[in-house]
Amino acid sequence: MDFRIGTNNISYSNGMQTKPTKGVERQSFQGSMEKVVQKQKVKPTQDSIEFSGESDYKKLEKIKELNDSTDFSGMTDIEKYSVIYERYEKAFPDFSARIYVGSGIKVNADMQKQYLEDLKKAKTKELYQVYKGYDKMTDEQKWESIQKEYGNPKNGIEQICALLEMVNAGLVDGHACSTMVHHLEHQVSAIGVSEYIPDWNFYDATEQGQQYIYEYLQNNKVNFEDIKNGVMASITISADFGDINEQIQRKQQLGYEMDYITELMNALEERED
Repeated sequence: MDFRIGTNNISYSNGMQTKPTKGVERQSFQGSMEKVVQKQKVKPTQDSIEFSGESDYKKLEKIKELNDSTDFSGMTDIEKYSVIYERYEKAFPDFSARIYVGSGIKVNADMQKQYLEDLKKAKTKELYQVYKGYDKMTDEQKWESIQKEYGNPKNGIEQICALLEMVNAGLVDGHACSTMVHHLEHQVSAIGVSEYIPDWNFYDATEQGQQYIYEYLQNNKVNFEDIKNGVMASITISADFGDINEQIQRKQQLGYEMDYITELMNALEERED
């Protein structure tokens, strides 16, 4: 597998970074990966409470009651984090996408606020990379783990969750990811505005617009090749913006990172198990 992690400090000795020629290959690192995860993962919480069929706010109310009544004394930081995170993930399987894409929707903003407050009250912090075991995995093991969990995404939200997981694992560049998702949001909001002309409430800066984007992605898949091409076409090189050569290099760097993201996202589509 030709991972090229840590590319933030790529030097452009020839004015342009050459993309690796190897394609993304599926390799099995199952044995060593499972040992890493087994060693790192905390015993799952045994909450019997169910969340199906309830409103989002009712789910948040239940989680708060659970966390407020939980005795976190005697637990390590990662044990505390695991208990809290798994409750939110059980109630909201699309938890990461809600915080990232749907953050402008009030219930999602309230969810994130409550989640951070719960971590603070339990005297722990965000430990997602440690919780997933990424701090003990090689890049290949991270990729195999993500393929198993996120292979064959069914809609845009599942694709976004997979992309965010790659960022959290350190496999892709966070800035490139943000740029692509931002462009995607603008694309989808334009569809919403055109469908409901002249109602500009569907623009992505409004809560109604954010809700439209989220629901659209729940029902449609994302073509990352199109998103990448759209981003590149939208970047203007001009002397008004500073040094031309620096602008060209930044654009080339971003294109290189987005090529890699697109390659990995396409590989997820091919995962059979």
